Amino acid sequence: MGIQFGLLRFFIFVSIGLVMLVSCIFGGVFLKVGLSNFAKITDYSTVFIAFGVLVLAIMLTACVVGLLGAFRKNISCLNFYVFTVWMLFVVFWILFALFLQKKIDLENQVLNLCNNHVASGLAATLQKAYTNNLPTQFCSEECPCASHSARFPPDSEYTSAVFKPTGAQNIYQCPKDVYGGDRPKKEATGFLAELENRFECSGLCTREKWFYFSDVNRGAPLYSCQETVLKYISEKFIMAYGIILTCAVIMFFAPAPALVFICINSRSILLS
Repeated sequence: MGIQFGLLRFFIFVSIGLVMLVSCIFGGVFLKVGLSNFAKITDYSTVFIAFGVLVLAIMLTACVVGLLGAFRKNISCLNFYVFTVWMLFVVFWILFALFLQKKIDLENQVLNLCNNHVASGLAATLQKAYTNNLPTQFCSEECPCASHSARFPPDSEYTSAVFKPTGAQNIYQCPKDVYGGDRPKKEATGFLAELENRFECSGLCTREKWFYFSDVNRGAPLYSCQETVLKYISEKFIMAYGIILTCAVIMFFAPAPALVFICINSRSILLS
């Protein structure tokens, strides 16, 4: 019996260590996502950060209590550990459902803007960066571009553009007075710059003539970012689904050694 209890406690330590590792990975991923431009422009940055910190704090506390219970053979501590882990298993499934709905909402916002001209949420924020706040005199005498005309097609779209070696590479290097309004939010334009760099696109529903937010030196954009934004949303949420489901599975099975230990000890107490 002593050998069996020793082996069981070993598995409890291993499972608790696994839960601690998963908690740190989950908390770290949520913190990283919360600090990204994408989370900031969807107004979920604070939620991601707060949830990541909260889950990490709760799980580390539960693991410390579980380790204490395993060392001292304290059933109350192990009960707390098992209960907390299984409650978070339920939370992860709720989170999965919320993420599924959020993905659908974000995709619909982009499609509604491009197909029905109804701007809301993420799509409205991105579109505003390309319309209301976009400098109307980019690549003009007021704000020459740091590029060369040979990089662009020889058509009427670019014939009036002004290029100088000391010009602006993006809209942030233009004088403030060339803006049609306030400067766009850094989070929105940072996200758009990422899309421009990764996917060679510019504009949300229709192709824009410049890479406004990254580097105009890269030439003419190939296409609009509508499909790219939808693909980006899909990729990010699929990654989130994988992390959440992996955590949920581990949270379901990890307390098993502790639960067996509790049952054996409870049976021993009843028999005595």
